[in-house]
Amino acid sequence: MGDRLAAGLQAGRPAGAAAAVCCRSCTSGGWGSGRGWREQHAASTGRGKGPEPADHHQERSEERDAQRYPDAIKWYEEGIKLDPKNPDASTDLGVSYYYAGRTDDALKQFEVSLKLNPKHAKTLFNKGIVLAFGKRDLEGASAAWKQVVQLAPGTPEAQAAAQGLQGIAAAQGRGAAPTPAPAPPGG
Repeated sequence: MGDRLAAGLQAGRPAGAAAAVCCRSCTSGGWGSGRGWREQHAASTGRGKGPEPADHHQERSEERDAQRYPDAIKWYEEGIKLDPKNPDASTDLGVSYYYAGRTDDALKQFEVSLKLNPKHAKTLFNKGIVLAFGKRDLEGASAAWKQVVQLAPGTPEAQAAAQGLQGIAAAQGRGAAPTPAPAPPGG
């Protein structure tokens, strides 16, 4: 897996484990995969019991899964108005910003998430992705991923962060740095 991630770092895009994660339930199969993933997400996060945040979470996740990032951004922004202290939703907005080609907005949104919860592993993990692939800042990505490994050992985020660190080490060992990811269509 480290070799796949190193190849992704060299190509300037996430590979293998270097994909954004929503929550522990969603991590097991990735965004939108498998039957009942949204129900698992709602059960694991305590959301899904009313019409407000859960419905927005589902709608924005569907937009993101379909790679309609501008639409997903609108849904996440509305969801955050309903649940402004939710670091998961804030981080998902940052992830959507990144995939919409708005790297600086993504990093700013991750800072909002980290103000809500400075030890939020999902935010730190995704911050590492954006730093590595969006900014080509391997030092910053390493720092974020080391925090994930330290704060959340044994979690899917920590496992992916450890693979990211291995990928950086492999890329640096070959004297390669990630190249910028191509601009999204229309971006």
